[in-house]
Amino acid sequence: MGTPCVSTSGYSLKGGYAHQAGDKIWAANNNYNAFVIGKPAYGNVPGDNKKACTPYSTCQSGAYISTRGTTSTDRKCGQCGVNLYTHDIDELECVAWEPCEIDYGVADYGSGMDDVECSECEKGYISLSVDPFSRCTKLIDSDGDGLYDRNGPGYADTRDAPGTGGEYDKCPFDPYNDWDGDGICGDVDECPKDPKNDKDKDGICGDKDDVDWTLDFRSNSLVGWKKDGDAFVGQPTFVDEGAFEDYAGDTVCPGCYVHSKIEGEGEITSKAFTLKRNTVEFFIGGGGPDHMESVEVVLVDDKDGDKVLKKTMPAGTGDDSMFPVFLDVAEHKGKEVFFRVSDRSVKGGIKFDNIQFYNDQGGCLPECLKIEATTCGPEDNLQTCFKFENDETPYVRVKRTSAKSEIGRAHV
Repeated sequence: MGTPCVSTSGYSLKGGYAHQAGDKIWAANNNYNAFVIGKPAYGNVPGDNKKACTPYSTCQSGAYISTRGTTSTDRKCGQCGVNLYTHDIDELECVAWEPCEIDYGVADYGSGMDDVECSECEKGYISLSVDPFSRCTKLIDSDGDGLYDRNGPGYADTRDAPGTGGEYDKCPFDPYNDWDGDGICGDVDECPKDPKNDKDKDGICGDKDDVDWTLDFRSNSLVGWKKDGDAFVGQPTFVDEGAFEDYAGDTVCPGCYVHSKIEGEGEITSKAFTLKRNTVEFFIGGGGPDHMESVEVVLVDDKDGDKVLKKTMPAGTGDDSMFPVFLDVAEHKGKEVFFRVSDRSVKGGIKFDNIQFYNDQGGCLPECLKIEATTCGPEDNLQTCFKFENDETPYVRVKRTSAKSEIGRAHV
């Protein structure tokens, strides 16, 4: 038997003598059987020393040495697993692909022989993953305002701004980016140019509203009205007070109206506005036996003081229901006026709701109307006249307000 080859870095034999490639190695039995050291090898040296040891198998890139060779056995190679690689031959273990960090994306995917190649994302692209797979994702701008959407196909960024530069859009579907500054983006803002968002809740945004104060108290507030005294504290009131608890101030309340306290005294006055139509309608009710409650349309006059143009009082019969009142204000169109609702009685309260303005062609009267017949004029020329709904101004004749009107309007 020949002497076994020893596979080490220096190919040393027994006895601890170190040799280099190209050296002759003599067998330990001094028979002068020699061979030249080459690559790491294994096997038995033949007696006549005519053959060299067999080189170990080479584990190529993408594989690793799974079992080391010995003096009598070859090494074994294994293939690298998923997401692992070896770049050089005869590696002892495979290495995991290096993950790309935030805002770095995969430029070239890894293989069994090469690591992943990462590159920094350009402006307009981001990467929110730390892994060896994700490429940079393009940011989108849905409304075309030059600001990036925070959320888009394949990404959702919680940072204040993209890490690669630029800004995120607080209103990604609103190119005007909350034009009125109310914190509501224009694509969902019912009043995109009204920062008060239809505060009077009349369904007309403030930038288009002729009257920016509540006409029907559906805002569940007295927005646009000034309150004096204690008669109107806690107003408006809901129609069915027993059915609901208090409304929030910003909640639409279609059934709300004003009802003064019987034991209180005071008034509410609206903001001044310009009369643009010829008819005013509202609902009124309640009233005490002393008839000290009223609704007035008052002219704003800086020279002579405020002048009452129209005054209406509730029936005061104990009937708590409300009825409509129609006022012809055609001769006052274009003038600046305001409403005043007063309660100067401690024996009754007034109800008030639903102001409307329109151009009336027919001069209609309400279905139910209290009419009091009396006489008017000088003693030598008395004539019958009428007072409607406790109106102290008598009506003495009837005229048509237009050629098409079928019902005449009572006229002073």
